[in-house]
Amino acid sequence: MFRYFGKSRGVFAAGLVLTAALAVTMGVRRAQGPVWIAVITVLLALALGTALSVLVANLIATGCEQSIQETLHMDLDPEGFIQAYAPAAARMKPGSAARCAAAANLAEAHCAAGRWQQALSTLEEPGPGLPPARTAALRALVLRCRCRYLLWGQQPAEARRVLDELKALLQEQTAENPGLAVNLRPQVRLYGVWAAILEGHPADAAGLEEQMRRLPTKLDKLDTCWMLRLNSRLTGDTEAEQRFTALLASEGGQLACAREARGETV
Repeated sequence: MFRYFGKSRGVFAAGLVLTAALAVTMGVRRAQGPVWIAVITVLLALALGTALSVLVANLIATGCEQSIQETLHMDLDPEGFIQAYAPAAARMKPGSAARCAAAANLAEAHCAAGRWQQALSTLEEPGPGLPPARTAALRALVLRCRCRYLLWGQQPAEARRVLDELKALLQEQTAENPGLAVNLRPQVRLYGVWAAILEGHPADAAGLEEQMRRLPTKLDKLDTCWMLRLNSRLTGDTEAEQRFTALLASEGGQLACAREARGETV
């Protein structure tokens, strides 16, 4: 993982330099003794130093990724996230689990910035050779993202097609990976409601608003706030529409939906 972020690569390189210096110093100190002892000492120093450098660099990389993720999920700044994260994603091996997940992260940011079609084209499928359970989880991630972007693009028919595909996958994984279905079924239900609203079928606003309060992430909450705004417009509830518009404007940061609610150019 350390290869993906400049800071962690720098830490790894510094660790290797220190490791080499330590190995040379220990080799010189053992030079007067048996050769085999000097060789073993140097090899042990190199192995331990390299392992420690990898460990520290990976910890730094994890911290870098978490900090960048906060740019999108906490600060709600999709453009800042893309600028910081795209170089790391580009270094990941195509088809790998890391690259598939990273592409989904970038796609989320493009969608948050109002570019739902670019978000769709940014998604990448998991490559061959991954464990079946991992492939299924990544495939479910891609389908969930694709459905969400189609809903933001007001394409309910296409979104339902993808949603049906996701439901079938979750049904297949019920026995092998029950946690996957448990984690995604609430979003499956929510996206079904979203599609229905776009098709002109009003939702239970009170229930939807209560669900918005319980959702764990800001992006999910704002998705639901957007749905409530659409639902209010559908039912002609002007007061509720104004309330949800104000909520999006005040809480949505630099997301496209918040900028639109504030009357800014998106």
